[in-house]
Amino acid sequence: MYRIMSWLRDVAFLSLALGISAGCVIDRGDDGPGDPGDPGNPGDPGDDPRRGDGPGTTWTVLVYMVADNDLEPFGLQDLEEMTRVGDSADFRIVVQSDRAADYTDGGVVNLPDWQSAKRLLVREGRIDELDDLGEQNMGDPAVLSDFIAWGVDAYPADRYAVIFWDHGGGWSGFGGDESTADHDQLGVREIQQGLQDGMQRAGVEYVDLVGFDACLMATYEVALALSPMANYLLASEELEPGHGWDWERFAVLRDDPKRGPVDLGMAVLDGFRAQAVAEGTAADITLSLTDLQELEELEAAVTELAGQIQVDLDVAAPHVGRQREATRRFADAPDPGQATNLLDLGDLAARLAQGYEPLQGVSTRILDALDAAVVARVAGPMREEATGLSIYFPPQRKYYDERYGDLAEVRDWRGFLQGYYDMGESGSFVPPAFTNPDHLADFEVFADGIALYGDLAAEGAANLAEATVSYGVLDDVEGVVYLLGDEPATYTNTLVDGFWDYTVLTITQDARFSYLYTSIEETEIGDFSLTIPFAYQAPGALEPDYALLVYIVSPDGFVLQETYYLISEAGPGELTPQPGASLEPLVLIIDQNGDYQWGFASDDSFDPTLPFELAFEELPVGISGYAELAIADFADNGDYVYVDIAL
Repeated sequence: MYRIMSWLRDVAFLSLALGISAGCVIDRGDDGPGDPGDPGNPGDPGDDPRRGDGPGTTWTVLVYMVADNDLEPFGLQDLEEMTRVGDSADFRIVVQSDRAADYTDGGVVNLPDWQSAKRLLVREGRIDELDDLGEQNMGDPAVLSDFIAWGVDAYPADRYAVIFWDHGGGWSGFGGDESTADHDQLGVREIQQGLQDGMQRAGVEYVDLVGFDACLMATYEVALALSPMANYLLASEELEPGHGWDWERFAVLRDDPKRGPVDLGMAVLDGFRAQAVAEGTAADITLSLTDLQELEELEAAVTELAGQIQVDLDVAAPHVGRQREATRRFADAPDPGQATNLLDLGDLAARLAQGYEPLQGVSTRILDALDAAVVARVAGPMREEATGLSIYFPPQRKYYDERYGDLAEVRDWRGFLQGYYDMGESGSFVPPAFTNPDHLADFEVFADGIALYGDLAAEGAANLAEATVSYGVLDDVEGVVYLLGDEPATYTNTLVDGFWDYTVLTITQDARFSYLYTSIEETEIGDFSLTIPFAYQAPGALEPDYALLVYIVSPDGFVLQETYYLISEAGPGELTPQPGASLEPLVLIIDQNGDYQWGFASDDSFDPTLPFELAFEELPVGISGYAELAIADFADNGDYVYVDIAL
């Protein structure tokens, strides 16, 4: 584990020539699509129309495209893909597309640029403009309701799919209309309201499939909220690459409109994987198809889990904290204040059962219920733990979003979270601590770096949830430390250890140079992710947004993927840097009072639209290096030891 930095130094330079050397996992469950007429095929016509498996020979796909933001160029690409599918007498794609003023002035097939909201009928090789609504707030549930009611009335069919296209933030909502003052989004409650109102006005009891060509929307909370009005949910647990779905795969319905929602979902899953491989973005993708009428057992099991943990919370809390830290997280960030705190539900349940007998039974029930509800899923090699649905679990109350209290469906899980935070703040647990005098780490100097060791006090050692080794440089004059990277440390009940080889990541562009902060994670299959935080200043923006540059690197040093992500008011999503934009590297600063805060690494900013060079380099001779081991319990109480060394 602690030779990661040494290995990266051997790689020396991160080539931006990208490729994919590993495939994706596609889990179709026990009952794949099968052949027509196979009674085990969940997409075949059957006796339960509420599941979308009943007889039907026509489809209308309603696409709610919020492209009034930085994703606008990707919206045009997807509209063009739709025109390659076209329509038939039994199949229609109808779109309400709201565009922005700032990101592209391009047209799409036969339509020139527009900045308003238009209603469109997709035809083969062209798009028919049906109406220009003027500027609309696509974050208003009434606007969604109007679109649903109009689309069903204008293009009635036996089956309906409603697809939401834009940014996604999980349970916190979808969209981000930049024509509004606050980049208005549709919260989960507003999505419910807009769908229900539109369906009632149109006389539709339910829709066959709700999809999100958006980030992070495959959550337990979203699934429960949509289950009264939809049969299936098609969405991603992780951030989606900008190209999103391959809309050409909707041709499965054009060619055979008798096919059901599972057949559609399978086609989109296969297309998403294939397009991601072709685009070099497959390393960390996820997409899952969930049967929303199979959530009863899952809801009962999650409620049981929340209750079971609280029965012995004074014993269970440290164990839960450790397993939470080990669980697969989505849209994570080096700055915990910028993280989404969405964890894979199945991975969490499986880990909670490890070494803790009281949770083993309920963990099995959650995994079995997920297996029954998640019909199929696709996951890249960096996300193989993804089981189809995530759940909200911030590590401490300071990161908890009070809007979560609006979701009645997760009352019991919310109760567990509050009890967990109360327990952490109760002072009932002895936090982990080092016995090293004066916070000084024991260390050994080797030819290729320095090893740090911290001795754990016996009391509190069992409460340790997380251990990290961080490294950087010490400004001897100002008494300030600039941390430039982190990775997990190893710990037992007696010892914590980590290793640093004196290298840090640098960026060079013409005469501009800076150190970068790099958070390094190794997966079980041996790949690495490198996450680099920046402040992204868009042209004309008053304040910068938080951005991440993420590299996926194979064990042999091959760069599998390079992606920018932006965490903005509009929501998280892939970033396409604009001409005139700038990136300013961020680092974690320890000030003279020992407080940690994020700040800028240098006075230089970088143009993200021009080439730059990233390299792992040893710090120059004469600089004071700094490394520390940090430990914390589930409530973020802990200790540290450090060493500074003249290089």
